Amino acid sequence: MTKFSQLYLDRGAPTSDSARFRFRLGAFAGQLFDRKMQTDAGRSYEVAFVNAIRTELGVDVPFSGGYWYLEKFFQRAELRDVLDAITVGYRITLTARFEGGRLRTVPGNNSSIWLVFVQRIFDEENPYYRVDESGLVHRLIDAEFENNRFSALKALEDPRFSDVKSDFENSFKHLRNGDGKAAVRTIFPAVETAAKVLFPGKIARLMPNEVDRFVLPYFEERYAGNEPALMAARRICACMKEWIIAAQQYRHGQESTEVTAPPEDLVITFLSIGAALLRWLVSSESDVA
Repeated sequence: MTKFSQLYLDRGAPTSDSARFRFRLGAFAGQLFDRKMQTDAGRSYEVAFVNAIRTELGVDVPFSGGYWYLEKFFQRAELRDVLDAITVGYRITLTARFEGGRLRTVPGNNSSIWLVFVQRIFDEENPYYRVDESGLVHRLIDAEFENNRFSALKALEDPRFSDVKSDFENSFKHLRNGDGKAAVRTIFPAVETAAKVLFPGKIARLMPNEVDRFVLPYFEERYAGNEPALMAARRICACMKEWIIAAQQYRHGQESTEVTAPPEDLVITFLSIGAALLRWLVSSESDVA
């Protein structure tokens, strides 16, 4: 469900925690682990979840008037326990089936409902976490990496770069989903499309020659009279050419054989360089304009 806040409000830089993220997580847990729904062993799913939190995490869940309050737990617990409880919740849902909006007592595996919603909260509320297919929560690389991504996104607010922004955001979604090759393949057209916008009618495909013909002269003119800046820009353009060549290994290679996925550290480096190049290209252009 797309909402106004997603379309029009600036979410800001990713954060480690937020009240809204906790509230939504607790509200969904309260619905999913309904105390009225019984396990095959006769216990409620709520009790099973509460007991798992107590035994696995070593913390308690608020209890009053004969009721456990999962919502209050997620709002008040230490962050480490909130994130660990996501994994615990996944383990409980492995023995439950979710049908018609409620948990049923039929054994099954609909744990993906829990994981999908948790990841949606991460995507929409912007904490720097992701959840993997086993229910384990991971930090999205590190704060520096996320700030680099956020800075590039801010530079792409101009409507001319809407396609660039879409490809850029998708590349990081692929990274979160563990598809490194798709991440590399998607960040490249983001940079390529940005170059096409900046040099309309001149670039059909972004190749090293195009950097020499259009990108480098553009910055040489921009930094004219500033010799240190000129020298640095030439080195960065050389790096850009090598980045373009490196991308071909995953964009056009390995098509006829079983694909070898790029290592995660390589993907992170590739996306970081791509984000920096995008920000450099787009921000300098807007400064000139």
